[in-house]
Amino acid sequence: MSRLIIAIAALMVFASAFLITKYSGESELASSGNAAVNDGEMADSNSTPAAKASHNPVEITAENFDELVLQSDKPVLLDFWASWCGPCKMLGPHIKQIGADYDGVAIVGKVNVDEQPELAAKLQVSGIPLLVYYKNGQIVERSVGYQKPENIIEVLDNLIAP
Repeated sequence: MSRLIIAIAALMVFASAFLITKYSGESELASSGNAAVNDGEMADSNSTPAAKASHNPVEITAENFDELVLQSDKPVLLDFWASWCGPCKMLGPHIKQIGADYDGVAIVGKVNVDEQPELAAKLQVSGIPLLVYYKNGQIVERSVGYQKPENIIEVLDNLIAP
C-alpha cells in the first residue's frame, strides 16, 4: 500500500512540474520586447552587459559576473536555475516580479546552470534553485530550494537598509 502511495505522489509531482512548465506564462515576457530574462534567454540580445543591468532580472554569465555582481554598488540577488527544475519553474515568476520591483535599487540576476557550468562550479552550486545574495561584492547569504517571495524580499530589504 505504501508503495502505491509513493508512486501516486511521484506522479503528482511530475504532473505538477509539467503543468508549471507548460503554463508558466513565459511567452508574455518574450513578446514584450524588454531586456528581461525569459528563463535564461535575453529578449533583447543586442544590448550590452551594462545596459542589461538596468532591467531586472538580468542574465548573469561568466563574462559579465565580475562587472554586474562583484563590482556592483547595489545589493545583488542571483537565482541559479535550470529549465528542467520544477521548483525553479515555481520560483521563476516571483524572481521576475521581484526583479521588476527592485529595478534601480538592486540587481536581480538569473544564472542558468546548464549554460554556465563554470560559474556554477566556481560558486559551488550543488542544488537548485539556489539564491545567493551579495553586498559590496561579498556573499552574505545563500538559500537552496524554493523560497517564499516574502522571505526573499525581507533579505533584500535588509541588504538595502543602511
